[in-house]
Amino acid sequence: MIKVLHVLAYEPVGGVGTFLKNTYQEMNPQKISFDFLVSPSDNKSTFCDTMTKMGCKIFLLSKIKSKNLFQYIYEVRKFYLEHGAEYDIVHVHSPNIAFIHFLFAKKYGIKTRIIHSHSTKYSFSKWKSIRNVLLIKPAILLATNYFAASTEAGGFLFPKKDFFVISNSVPTDIYKYNPKRREVIRNKLNIAPSKFVIGNVANFLPVKNHKYIIKIAQLLNDTPDIIFLLIGEGPLLKNIQRMALESGLTNIIFLGSRTDVAELYSAMDIFILPSLFEGFSLVTLEAQVAGLPTVLSDKLPKEISLSAESNRIPIDDGSLSRWKRMILTYCGKENGRDKNFDAIKNSKYDSKISADLLLQEYERLRG
Repeated sequence: MIKVLHVLAYEPVGGVGTFLKNTYQEMNPQKISFDFLVSPSDNKSTFCDTMTKMGCKIFLLSKIKSKNLFQYIYEVRKFYLEHGAEYDIVHVHSPNIAFIHFLFAKKYGIKTRIIHSHSTKYSFSKWKSIRNVLLIKPAILLATNYFAASTEAGGFLFPKKDFFVISNSVPTDIYKYNPKRREVIRNKLNIAPSKFVIGNVANFLPVKNHKYIIKIAQLLNDTPDIIFLLIGEGPLLKNIQRMALESGLTNIIFLGSRTDVAELYSAMDIFILPSLFEGFSLVTLEAQVAGLPTVLSDKLPKEISLSAESNRIPIDDGSLSRWKRMILTYCGKENGRDKNFDAIKNSKYDSKISADLLLQEYERLRG
């Protein structure tokens, strides 16, 4: 059996955590096991509970703060001293903490050390970008192998290295469009069948650019029968809600964090994501599996556009009218929601296929 230790800065909410959950649940527990070394998150997350139920061990470290940096380093050293010999591979998904983990992982005998790029930027802020460059460069030297969520994410972090792309993936059958599910969800949300629903699934963080969605909603506020569904939580949620209220918007429903996102996609008519950057957008993949046309920021990797109805547009204010026109192109249009499903299901973006590819790579690395 291959034993893999996955390291994350915080207990994840969506994104990387969803990818790891989707992948592991398709793997044979007789061949491989995942454990996790994480710090608690400030945001509500069910990741640790979910992975524990799947048989994984969760090891918690102190939160990574400047005031307790030495405590964090002490705990990391202690962990690898006590447990390092138990693992074949350490796989770090937060590159800015990889150096300290690789330092002790190498010292205490973990020969395969993977650093994984999930983004195409070091950070949203300038000073954090500088900090992360200084932290990540030595980590790359200590790593033995390089993984990326997309070709663009790998090329960004490892421009002079060979890297393995393991695409984010989903259990496609769960997200397949279901007209009965659409009717049930719309009834629960009191959304009439005639309404055109524009959906977005994202944590309320600066990088997700919800302010741009508010600007789009302002342009469409007078268009009858249009509703925005915004799904997610995060530190900027109240600010965005206040912006919507102050703008007099009556066409936005904030749903908060949901466990039925797969069902909610069936209730939508189009999916939008004006992010400032992404390594690989898992929610955009989910939306396309559900047969939704998508309007995306041109900052997203091109690899995420899997259908002819995936549209990429700049996110400057001068492009707002293009977003409006593109969205209205699909308003009232009958779209075959199943036409791309089989192609995606039989590709590397399906969790079963992705899990097989990842296991094969782990087996190759272990030798």
